[in-house]
Amino acid sequence: MLSRPTERKRKRKVLEFSIDMPEIYNDPGEKEQTEVQKDLNVGGAAKHSTPGHTHNPLGAYCFRPDNVTFETQDQGEKIVLFLRQHPIVNLPWIALTVLLVFAPVILINFPLLSFLPANFQFVAHLIWYLLVAAYAVESALAWFFNVYIVTDERVVDVDFINLLHREITEAKIDNIQSVSRVIQELRLEEEQEKIEGRVR
Repeated sequence: MLSRPTERKRKRKVLEFSIDMPEIYNDPGEKEQTEVQKDLNVGGAAKHSTPGHTHNPLGAYCFRPDNVTFETQDQGEKIVLFLRQHPIVNLPWIALTVLLVFAPVILINFPLLSFLPANFQFVAHLIWYLLVAAYAVESALAWFFNVYIVTDERVVDVDFINLLHREITEAKIDNIQSVSRVIQELRLEEEQEKIEGRVR
């Protein structure tokens, strides 16, 4: 049998343990902030020291970016993530642009435009370089303006089609479901079509 002092110590330990336990039920009237909401409310030097926060305008990943807004942003809506493709995806069009810039110099040994007068040859080269520059600028703009924005309320996808057209798609965070479930349902539907002989 335990003596009275050890029983008191045991009760104290149990009480201390129960005090440290997290609350399972919170009153719906209370609004407790989630970890993400707490992180979003931190400002100043603490915000700039968080991993993923960058001031690089060409960065592929920026957590809680500064000076970034978008057209349909609501008042009080905070941007959590600003994403775009990694800059390494630009290597193919950059390499092609460099090749196209040096193509006239390489092809000078082949008399492709020799039947034209010198002024027309100059204009043909000028048109060539203008087309190459247009391709390079269009590719750079397409990479720079194709962005994904995750806010505390929704997900926004901006697709830069060309200089005159862009497509903006958005979905409320509450409406987003498990993507793996959708993929699984599509696979099951595809298997059912194979069984029934309706192959696409």
